[in-house]
Amino acid sequence: MFDLLRMVQYVWKHLLAQRYIMKPIIFSLLLLLQFFIGVIFAQQDGDQVTVLASGPMNLSGWSVFLLAAVVFAAGFYWQRKLSVERARTEDVRAELDVVKAELEQKTLELQQLATVDFLTGLYNRPKLEESLQSELDRAERYKLMFGVVLFDIDLFRQVNDTYGPDVGDRVLQEIAELLACNTRLTDTAGRWGGEEFIIICSETEETGLLRFAEKLRGIIESYDFPTIEKRTASFGISLFHQGDDKRAIVGRAEEALCRAKEGGRNRVELKR
Repeated sequence: MFDLLRMVQYVWKHLLAQRYIMKPIIFSLLLLLQFFIGVIFAQQDGDQVTVLASGPMNLSGWSVFLLAAVVFAAGFYWQRKLSVERARTEDVRAELDVVKAELEQKTLELQQLATVDFLTGLYNRPKLEESLQSELDRAERYKLMFGVVLFDIDLFRQVNDTYGPDVGDRVLQEIAELLACNTRLTDTAGRWGGEEFIIICSETEETGLLRFAEKLRGIIESYDFPTIEKRTASFGISLFHQGDDKRAIVGRAEEALCRAKEGGRNRVELKR
């Protein structure tokens, strides 16, 4: 029994030598255990108890006990304080996550305002010009074909004059919904300005472009709009030529659109 207790005391003594890497509560508990082991192997010297297992500072047993108690209390205090601060840190982190999510949402909304037409929900002109330039660069580099479909609503001013701007806005929104339902995912559709809309049709030949524009014209002609019921649209289309810039390809589409209006409206014209 004596040898076993001596061995335990020896192990504790070496653990205490590593106190600088232990938490205060563990250290204080080890000091207390050292004290009680020391008492077991103590020599009686009058009314004073001297611990045989001398501590790091060679203190008496009772001094070690008092020191351990103080360290234990201090460790308990700082442990609780650490828990409180950790909880506060988690609260602050949660608040920061909420703020981050709100900022990301606001950023997304600002990006949409910069690229989307507020009335129709389609791309606005700056975004369309950016997309058109990207398509021009891609077609120039890879020798691809694409086309532009430009159209506007026939006699749209009469709608506003007769039924008011709210009805006119609703007609524009209905046109936007028709475009969203009848264009490919690879196409880029948007509001070019006023009652004019444009569709950038990637990797499309002349035959496919004419067929698409004619199909869209027929859909608009047969659609029942709220209040005004029927309305038609005129279309001008143009295909990409090597060396084109935005002004050139859109300019040809505008010329074709003017020819469609001059030819009686509700028709499709191509400018080669």
